[in-house]
Amino acid sequence: MRLWLIFSAVLLAQAQQGPAPELSLLGRIKGKVAENLRRLPNYTCTQTIVRSLRRKPTARLQRLDTVRLEVAYVGGKELYGWPGSGRIDQPQITKLISGTIGNGDFAVLPSSIFLGESAHFHYNSETTVDGKPAIRYDYVVPQLASGYQIQAGAAAAIVGYHGSFWVDHDTLDLLRLEVSADDIPNKLKLASAVDRMEYDRVSIGDSEFLLPRGAEMDITDSLGIENHNRMRLQACHQFVGQSALSFEKFPGENFMAPSKPTLARLDLPDDFRMEVALDTPIDSSSSAIGDAVEALLKQNVRVSSDAVVPKGAKVSGHIARLEKRGGAYYVDLAFDSLHLDPGRADLGGRENDVTTKALQPLIFRLDHFRLPRGTRLVVRSRLVKSEDHDPVR
Repeated sequence: MRLWLIFSAVLLAQAQQGPAPELSLLGRIKGKVAENLRRLPNYTCTQTIVRSLRRKPTARLQRLDTVRLEVAYVGGKELYGWPGSGRIDQPQITKLISGTIGNGDFAVLPSSIFLGESAHFHYNSETTVDGKPAIRYDYVVPQLASGYQIQAGAAAAIVGYHGSFWVDHDTLDLLRLEVSADDIPNKLKLASAVDRMEYDRVSIGDSEFLLPRGAEMDITDSLGIENHNRMRLQACHQFVGQSALSFEKFPGENFMAPSKPTLARLDLPDDFRMEVALDTPIDSSSSAIGDAVEALLKQNVRVSSDAVVPKGAKVSGHIARLEKRGGAYYVDLAFDSLHLDPGRADLGGRENDVTTKALQPLIFRLDHFRLPRGTRLVVRSRLVKSEDHDPVR
């Protein structure tokens, strides 16, 4: 079952009536969160997600795969892209990654809870978080005021939710935030959905900002099967200088990293094959879905009557699947560019199947595998056409 959580930025937050000191403290906390969100620059981080599965409550978690993405926070919205692709322009993470995945942890969800008027807050206690003195509040957001959407397969629903947050006793910095879905409709066939975020100060440029250093998401279906995601952020930085941004048409337009060579105007055959040799080693213990992959052509490829892509030309893309199921690893590579001199030809919008030189799928029945540099592969690239035999763009 494909599961994901989508957090919308249309939630509002409201303080519940309570003792004056607690209301005053809550106001200061909300002000601190608002100040941090207001100061956040446009930035990007590398997001690594380890996904695991527990088939029954008494079983151990089994690691399925690791996903690496670039996530950008731009104008209060989150955008996603593949590392090294030069593009971070996808607002829907599920367009890149299937299976259990979530978004909204970076600033969208805190904005929804703290900056509006529909959450009901309740002071809980003074406590500790990782040995630090902390203050805990609980909160509830009813379904009628919620923008928290859960989707399972083709079914989706807006649900209410509740949770807690912890702030540093002295600085009032957000330390931890937990979210649990309420009254999940039966049509989703889910028993629970929980998200937990741990916050810390992160240097971006010359300043520090409060961001989630990590998060965990647990989704359990009605049969007791649990999907567990653990996320970490690394290498956060602001786009400055040559990494210019353009917001004239945002939202909906591309968010571009430094430019790459332009696409060459080359009429590729509807169906052709390339024998390539990996130039990027792949290792099951360290590689992840989303990692950039490059390979080199092992022979000339004629792409038209008067055009040949020469031996040694580079083909680039990313790891599209690296999943362990049972005793086997299932691997798929997505090549999207054929580099020419000058420019590059776009392989996007085509089916680019990658097999071994013996034309076998990339399945490895081992506890650990490694595809070293020089491994021979075959790429079959076919133009996707509609029923009317027109190219699908």
